[in-house]
Amino acid sequence: MKRLRLKSLALATATVLAVAAFAQQRGGRGAGAGPRAYQSGVDRSIKDPFGDMDKKPAAGNKSQQQPQKKAPTRKPQAPEPVKPDYSNLSFREATYNGFMDFYKAGIQEKLYLHTDKPYYCAGEKIWLKGYLVNAITNAPIDVSKYIYVELVDFRNKPVSRIKLKYDGRGFDNCISLANNIAPGEYCLRGYTAWMRNWSEDFFFSKIIRIVNPLDDSYSVDAAYGKADEKGNIAMTLSFVDLYREPIANQRFSYSTLIDGKPKEYNGRTNASGQVTITIPQPQDDLADNIVNVVISDGKAIGKRTIALPAFGEDFDVQFFPESGHLLAGSLQNVAFKAIGMNGLGVDVSMKIFREDGEQLLDAVSTHRGMGRFSMIPARGESYYAEITSPASTIKKKVALPAVAASGCTIQTNRVKNRI
Repeated sequence: MKRLRLKSLALATATVLAVAAFAQQRGGRGAGAGPRAYQSGVDRSIKDPFGDMDKKPAAGNKSQQQPQKKAPTRKPQAPEPVKPDYSNLSFREATYNGFMDFYKAGIQEKLYLHTDKPYYCAGEKIWLKGYLVNAITNAPIDVSKYIYVELVDFRNKPVSRIKLKYDGRGFDNCISLANNIAPGEYCLRGYTAWMRNWSEDFFFSKIIRIVNPLDDSYSVDAAYGKADEKGNIAMTLSFVDLYREPIANQRFSYSTLIDGKPKEYNGRTNASGQVTITIPQPQDDLADNIVNVVISDGKAIGKRTIALPAFGEDFDVQFFPESGHLLAGSLQNVAFKAIGMNGLGVDVSMKIFREDGEQLLDAVSTHRGMGRFSMIPARGESYYAEITSPASTIKKKVALPAVAASGCTIQTNRVKNRI
């Protein structure tokens, strides 16, 4: 009996040691340890592949006492997509839910437009074909059934816009260019309604050059005279071709837009390619006052837009002391610049006075309304300039910057070719 007990105890000890050795081979777990703990955030409902091995073998079943072979690892299968059911919803709710589901899916479309050539003439057609793909995989998609194509000018203003429908192979159609379209560079822009949920940076864009043979074959130069007693200005137009030869006896039409009042006229050049028209002097020099000149040969139309300059006599003068301020007791250079109503420099002459009316010096502009003079400002004094211009009857009085009692100044001088 004692030997039988010793044999049973030895058999049990051997079994325990075998189970412990097997557990250690699997990750150092002791015999009888429970299932391995999952990391935070992992779904605990997933079956532990080692769970069955950790269970104690049933009594009398010797086959379960042997360690089982590990099942081969399988790649996780993606769950089958569940198609939403909107049959029990109203049309409004179904439309909204469908849109939100599609939006949450994060499908980003990418559009490419293929044109028949990179440049066109006025009156031609831009033939194009569009391809819509997934922005991530570049695989063709047909989620959007329509695309929109625009021809945009330099002001980002569409001059033409078409809507294309998907025909099973893509999107194809054409944009007809007007005979009088202005020459220059245009942007061909394409997008879908879905793409408008994101930035325009995701739109397709392509630069296209458009030329107008008639419009490029001539140019118009303008010259202006003095305003008469009635306030009218003589404007001389000179028509020349590509070789700067005058275009004689050329019929044309022109329209004016001055102070917001449009008018239309017809004209004809003389043997020298010139014609003189009369326009009223604009009352508002800051408005968009223009003259449009149009020439037509029956097939194409050439157009020129002439922006009228400011005819007002007023001008502005600014002073720029060296180092940014007038410093009392030191010799300083003071630069100045005179600008007319048209934004261009005007020649001026000036006299610098102290506040008590004593004249200190004279100065004149040397280049396009710009010039300079030197002076030693006094502490507590103020100065002003009386300015006149040969192009104006206006006499202006402008104060110089205030004199600073303390500070620093930097002065540059040029000696031969060195500063």
